[in-house]
Amino acid sequence: MPTYNNVDGEEATTIGNFSWQKELSAIMFFELSEKISTIQQLKIKELHCLYIGFNEKESFFSDEKK
Repeated sequence: MPTYNNVDGEEATTIGNFSWQKELSAIMFFELSEKISTIQQLKIKELHCLYIGFNEKESFFSDEKK
């Protein structure tokens, strides 16, 4: 069975041309990118809420001045 060394210098096994380690890192990368996009969406929602809150405060103060 052919072997190769991964980034950490550990031996990783391939079956045919298929590398389980490469496949796992692709899956982990995909999951990580999904988590990152979820975090980005949450941040955008958070910023949007802050923006709305700021506008509400602004309009509240402008009503007070009238």
